[in-house]
Amino acid sequence: MNGVVSSLVVLNGNLYAGGAFTTAGGIPANRIAKWNGSNWSALASGMDGYVSSLAVSGGNLYAGSSFRPVGGYQVTSIARWDGVSWTPVGSFSSTLSGLAVSDTTLFMADYTVTVINMEFGKYRIDGYIRKWDGTNWFNIGYETNGYTTLAASGNNLYAGATLMTADGTLANGIAKWNPATGWSALGSGIGGYLSKIFVSGTNLYAGGRFTTAGGKVSAYLAKALIGIPPEITLHPTSRTNNAGTIASFSVSAVSDSAFGYQWIKNGSPLSDGGSVSGANTATLTLTNVLHADQGSYAAIVTNAWGSVTSAVATLTVIDPVITALPQNQFVTAGDNAAFTVTANGTPPLEFHWLKGGTAFQTTTVSSLTLSNVQKSDEGFYSAVVSNLFGFATSESASLRVNLPPVADASATRLVHVSPNGVNATVVLDGSRSFDPDGDLLQFAWYESGVTGQLASGAVAITALPVGTHPLLLVVSDPMASRTNGVTVAVFTTAQAVERLLALVNANPSLPKSLRATLNAALASIARGNSVSAINQLQAFQNQVRAQVAPELAATLTQAAQQIIDVLNGGNAKSVGQRNSRFTDVTREANGRVRMRFSAEAGNSYLIEASTNMVDWERIGVAESLPDGGFEFVETPRGTFERRFYRIATPGHSP
Repeated sequence: MNGVVSSLVVLNGNLYAGGAFTTAGGIPANRIAKWNGSNWSALASGMDGYVSSLAVSGGNLYAGSSFRPVGGYQVTSIARWDGVSWTPVGSFSSTLSGLAVSDTTLFMADYTVTVINMEFGKYRIDGYIRKWDGTNWFNIGYETNGYTTLAASGNNLYAGATLMTADGTLANGIAKWNPATGWSALGSGIGGYLSKIFVSGTNLYAGGRFTTAGGKVSAYLAKALIGIPPEITLHPTSRTNNAGTIASFSVSAVSDSAFGYQWIKNGSPLSDGGSVSGANTATLTLTNVLHADQGSYAAIVTNAWGSVTSAVATLTVIDPVITALPQNQFVTAGDNAAFTVTANGTPPLEFHWLKGGTAFQTTTVSSLTLSNVQKSDEGFYSAVVSNLFGFATSESASLRVNLPPVADASATRLVHVSPNGVNATVVLDGSRSFDPDGDLLQFAWYESGVTGQLASGAVAITALPVGTHPLLLVVSDPMASRTNGVTVAVFTTAQAVERLLALVNANPSLPKSLRATLNAALASIARGNSVSAINQLQAFQNQVRAQVAPELAATLTQAAQQIIDVLNGGNAKSVGQRNSRFTDVTREANGRVRMRFSAEAGNSYLIEASTNMVDWERIGVAESLPDGGFEFVETPRGTFERRFYRIATPGHSP
């Protein structure tokens, strides 16, 4: 160079020099030039004044120049070189003493000299530090009393001068500015004049005319530790997670400057996306973790001065894992039963169903459906869920099968003769119904075409008008209902004789005398002569016994007797005068109770049972025996310490 070189910087592998020269290596270059490793070259037309400071940021070079026009004041101008051309970055009527760039923020130091008394050599120096906001320069509130050198690193700006004040606080020779905290002294400062400072790594270097720095002897050159890498105060810890859950790792750190985080897995950096969030925060969160998420996790904490890596935390994932167990099932035979297990894990998952611990079915769906279950399907069912990485076994769930009740209304007498020609008392007998499981049963009786329930109870008493009545018995246990239908007919006495006559006519081989006797009885009924009708029907019975085969004779005589009983109702003893009594009660080996009793023929007798002689339940209708007595057999539902029975007649007190 043919003149003073005052500043050197390196940008993109090239050396840039600034100063008071006009040639570099014999090449014209106004105060600034570039060395590419072989040759010097100019940067366009260069600068028109002394280049006292250079700074670089990104791909840009900043140059500060000071010059004094003829007869004028000192002027400072700053420009940016983008590799092709220069762009102005403002100017001041002052002298430039320092230039620095922190990240993308440009700082400058300048000063003015004011003569107070030229004769005695008195003058005042006012120094300033300014920041460029992209459009204008503004004072960041720091004043010096002279030449100032600048250096920047991260968010911090360092300024060195002979004497400095920060917000009214004396800073001896050197201070630090941070946009968040403002200005502060840098230790006890420098004991002399600073001509240059710069930052390298975590160290600040200072050169000048001084003999002490920070209270220590240090002639002309000193180093200060200005940056400390972050310190981790809480390390992430290892954990074990079920597949499909959320796993998080946290780290805590302290630092004297801003710092950032980078989580790594097995040594590779993570980024947010998918199941990963917080890869650059203090807490890393992994959602819906699977076997692929297993590994070693650590956090790298970094500030402007360095980085530190946390301890390694291991994530173990139980894969697969069962999240919902199959539930107990209680269904009625013939229905379907379904067991479902819910599991999380890496696909594909297989579901192996077991019954009583024995392999039953393997499928890729999480439900097991059993169709038309029977008693033989009862048992305990469990599931084993597996994938390439392991298996998980559920607890067992039970299947119970309810056998539905059997509805049986066949004990109900189907033909009734009305004593008054209007209606008849009918005993609805569902006592032959039962439940295979021994469940308590509910009984309801309905008549087709009639709204509402007709009666309730295994044995019920109701009045039905003359006519045909299709009846339905509904028997229910706690889970299922079954039905059985019967048709009950109620005849007037005349209709009953006509029905009996029809039975005789249906057998042409029967003697004509039977028809004649029945026609005579029918005529007596029409005249209202019940005594004559009874005599004729009894004569009919005698004829049948003598002339008709026993099997048909029993049917005909029984039908005739029913009519006789109704016609004879006005002459029968009152119910209170009947001599009904038990003649035999036996508990059989199979638990059934067989009872026999004597009572007036021609009546229906109900059997009622109780365990306390207070609450009575109708349990059935006794059957008449050939010897004129009656019998009833009960299969008790449940076990009783004692059991009482009584005989009742429909419509009368027991």
